[in-house]
Amino acid sequence: MSLKKLKQDWECLASADPMWAICNDPLNEGMRWNEKEFFLSGENEINIVIEYLRFLGLDIDFNGTALDFGCGIGRLTQALARRFSLCYGIDISSGMIKLANQYNAYKQKCIYLENFSDKLNMFGENSISFIYSSLVFQHIEPKHTKTYLKQLVNILKPGGIFVFQMPSCFMGPEESFLKKLRNTLQLRTRIKRCLSFAGPCHVLPAIKQPGIKMYCIPIKEISSIIESRNVKITDVVNTNSTNVNFNGRLIYLKEEELCGGYISKQYCVVKQ
Repeated sequence: MSLKKLKQDWECLASADPMWAICNDPLNEGMRWNEKEFFLSGENEINIVIEYLRFLGLDIDFNGTALDFGCGIGRLTQALARRFSLCYGIDISSGMIKLANQYNAYKQKCIYLENFSDKLNMFGENSISFIYSSLVFQHIEPKHTKTYLKQLVNILKPGGIFVFQMPSCFMGPEESFLKKLRNTLQLRTRIKRCLSFAGPCHVLPAIKQPGIKMYCIPIKEISSIIESRNVKITDVVNTNSTNVNFNGRLIYLKEEELCGGYISKQYCVVKQ
C-alpha cells in the first residue's frame, strides 16, 4: 500500500469515526467511544509503559522532548504532554491532526504535525528524548516502516528511549497468510459497518471502503535495522495489542498470545 493510499484511508476514517479507527474495540463501533474514557485509556497506557521502563532500570528524561509517532487525535500524545517539557504528535492524516488540535489541552507545549512522507525532516538528529508508537506500524507497509524506524532512531538523543509496538508473524507461510487474510477481511468488515453508522465519507467521497491492512515484521529483521544504527534493543515483551478486545487496555504478557496469525511485540530501544 502506498503512503498516498494510506493517507486517503485514514482521512476517510478520521471523518467517519476517528476514536474507533484508532482504538477499534467492537463495543465502541459506530461513534460509541466516550471522549473522557478514550483519553483516559491513553493516560493509563502511558502509565503502564513508564512503570515498565522503570522496572527495566531506565531513566526517562521528562525535561526533554517526547514524540508520539502516528498520534491520531492525541490519545497518547496528551498523556505524554502532561509529563514532558515539550511533546510532538505526528500523523499522516490532516483530519486526525485537526481533531488533535481541537482536543489539545496543552497547547503551550504540545504540537501536532501532519507528515505525508517517510522522511522526518522536521526534527533534527539527536533531538528527541522519548519516542512512543503503538498500533501504528502494524498498518504501514513494512518497506515504509523500516524507513521510519531508521529515521526515528536518528532523531533520538543519546541516552534517549524509543518504545514501539509491532506484530510478529507466528505461523508457517501458507497458514499464516490465510490467517492474516481472514483477519484483514474481518477488520474491513468492521470498518465498513463503522462507516455505515457514521454516514458517507465527506473527505474522500470516491473511497467506498478504506483498505486497512495488518502487517508484521519478524524480530530478526527489526533487530537488524535497529542495531545497525548505534542503538541497542534493551527489551522485547509480548503485549495484548493485536487482541480484538484490546480497547486501549495495555497488558504485558508472559507468553505469546496469538491473534489472527499475529503476536504483538513491544520493543524498547536505547540509543548509546
